[in-house]
Amino acid sequence: MRSTKYTLTGLFNNGRSVAVKPAAALLLLVVFALLCPAQLNPWRDDPPVGVFPPTPITVHRGRRVIERLSVVVRPGFWIGRKSSSMNSPLAMKLTWSGVLETKSITYPTPEKISAHGQTLQGVHGEFPIETTFAAAEQTAPGSTVLYGTLVYQACSNWICLKPASVDVSLAVNVD
Repeated sequence: MRSTKYTLTGLFNNGRSVAVKPAAALLLLVVFALLCPAQLNPWRDDPPVGVFPPTPITVHRGRRVIERLSVVVRPGFWIGRKSSSMNSPLAMKLTWSGVLETKSITYPTPEKISAHGQTLQGVHGEFPIETTFAAAEQTAPGSTVLYGTLVYQACSNWICLKPASVDVSLAVNVD
């Protein structure tokens, strides 16, 4: 029976060819495949921005109500000034869908943050985002749910992550 060997050449062995048995080559491939996703997005299991579940609200038909969504940015991260694709003064955007009309969304005022040897503007820690909702006179009374998405771009002193999102749901009682 003939034994098959694979040859590896690359950065890890200074360009020299090394004969590797099939089992060892398979083991290296599995280890590499398991490690790569973690290195591509080390924050996938512990995102830098979170949202506390909102308290259910009651709104009367023909009236407005304000909901304060509590957002928290993990220590070591911050959300900076807006990019061209976001409509807030920060690199975040909250959108809602459901039976209520979104009248306005108020984001926190950016503060000065020292990063990369320069002074930037952004927010960190815990802060509210206020949304004013309105229920039309013809809105059916009863319980419903509004669904929201907060899109943000978090940065640290070393890197700005690609934009990510947090989904949130808000229980609403219409009177």
